[in-house]
Amino acid sequence: MLSHDLQIGSVVAVSGGYEHPYRWLWGRDRVTGAVEGWITYDGDKRACILKLDEPLPRDEIEYLAGTASGRFLVLKLRYMNRTWTNQETVHVEIRPDFPTSAQGLESRQFWVESHAHYRAIDD
Repeated sequence: MLSHDLQIGSVVAVSGGYEHPYRWLWGRDRVTGAVEGWITYDGDKRACILKLDEPLPRDEIEYLAGTASGRFLVLKLRYMNRTWTNQETVHVEIRPDFPTSAQGLESRQFWVESHAHYRAIDD
């Protein structure tokens, strides 16, 4: 297991959620990508921006029509007083483009999961 905090370039796997099956994963067990950046929002909170190895969805799946898709995940820590360590529970937003500011980070348009979890992995 890695022993450092997440930083730009860290490789991360994101999976799970509140209710199985996890529609936001478009039939996958998990998604992987690298930390592309950070955005400060709501005062001093930090959101992690993850660029996925493959965009969601890779293939069209009819029963998931209406589920968000894109190349970037915005991860926000789920619980208070947590830090960006090797693994944690997060809220997930899926974005088609890299968000350049905190404006719109609370938009329900992109929000897909409140109880996913990430884990830093070796690449």
